[in-house]
Amino acid sequence: MGRMSPTPTSHDSNSPSSDDVIMSGHQNPTEISAEKLKRLAFKDRAIGQQLMKYCCCWVEETKHSSCVDLYGEFLVTINNSVMLLYYVAGSYVISSVVLFLCPQLLHKPGRVTFPSRFQAHRGGGGEWTENTMSAFKQAELIDVELFELDVQMTRDGEVVVCHDDNLARVCGVDENISQHLLSTLPLCLKEMEVACEPGEFMRCEVQQPLVRLEDLYKKFPTVPMQMDLKPGGDELIRKVSDMTKQYNREHLTIWGAFSHHTTSLCREHNPNILSFCSMMEVSIYSLLMLIGLLPWIPLKADFYQIPIPNISNKSGFLSTFPKWFCHLITPIMCNPLLLWHLEKRGVRTGAWVLNHLWK
Repeated sequence: MGRMSPTPTSHDSNSPSSDDVIMSGHQNPTEISAEKLKRLAFKDRAIGQQLMKYCCCWVEETKHSSCVDLYGEFLVTINNSVMLLYYVAGSYVISSVVLFLCPQLLHKPGRVTFPSRFQAHRGGGGEWTENTMSAFKQAELIDVELFELDVQMTRDGEVVVCHDDNLARVCGVDENISQHLLSTLPLCLKEMEVACEPGEFMRCEVQQPLVRLEDLYKKFPTVPMQMDLKPGGDELIRKVSDMTKQYNREHLTIWGAFSHHTTSLCREHNPNILSFCSMMEVSIYSLLMLIGLLPWIPLKADFYQIPIPNISNKSGFLSTFPKWFCHLITPIMCNPLLLWHLEKRGVRTGAWVLNHLWK
C-alpha cells in the first residue's frame, strides 16, 4: 500500500500565510488566484495613499512652522540691531561731548607758550607801509604780541619779507622777486595801496628797502613771528628752517602756507617749528566739527589762522566768491564752539584782517 501524507488537523499559527508565501517566494506566483492578487494590490494602494496623505500633512505643518520660526527670528534680529544701534549712537554722542569739553583726556596739550591775541598782519600794513622795518618797529612799540609776515627768496638765495611775488604793487616794478639779486631789489613806493582795503593808500616820507628775514630775527629776538612761505620750494623751506634753528627761535616761530603741500613739507622738514593750518585743513576741521568727529581726531597744526569771509571778501582769493557764499561759510569756519574747542586743545586761533567792523 502506498503511504499517505498526514493531513493537518489544526491550523498552525506559525505556518506562513498565503500572502507571506507570495512575498517570500516559497510558492509559485502563478498558483495564486487572481482574487488574492486583487486584494493585495488594493491593500497596498490604500496604505500608500494613507502614507502620502500623512507625509503631505507633515510637510505642510513643517513648512508653516518653519516660516513662523524664520519670521520670529527675523524680528528678533531687527530688534537687537536697533537696540545695538541705539547703544552705539548713545555711547558715541556721550563720549564725543565729554571729549569736546575735556579734550585733554585723549590729546596732548598744545605747544604754544606765548600770547598771540594781538597780531600785526604784514607788520601792521593797514597802519604803516607793510612788511618794512619801520612797520615792525611801530608794531613793537604798541606791544603787538605776534608779527605776521610773508617770505620770498631772491635769485641769490636771500630770504626777504614780502607778500607779493611780483613787485608792481609794492615797488612799482613789474618784475618778480625771484628774478632779482638782493642788491638789485628796488625800494618800496612812498604811496602803497593797502592790500586788504582796495582804494586806500598808505603814505610814507621816504622809500624803504625790503627787509631780510634774518634782520628781523636779529632785531626782535623775543617777538613771536608767523610766516607764510610763498613759492620757493624745498630751498626756501630749508633756508628758513636753518635760520630759525640758528637763532634758537623754533619755539617762537610759526610757519606754513596756503598750500597744504607746502605746509606738509614744512612739518616734515622741521617738526620742532610750530605750524599753522593750510586752507585745506581749515575746511577739514570745520567739516569735522559739523559731524561731531573733531574731538576724536589728532590735529597737526598749532595755529588756526583764518580770514573772516564776510568781511575779508574785498580782495584776495575771497573776492572771487559771491557774497552769499562768503556769508554762508563764515559761521562754519568761525564757529564759536569750534574756536573754543581748539583753544581747549592748545591750538591758538586768530583771524585776519580785522581792520573794519563785522558786517
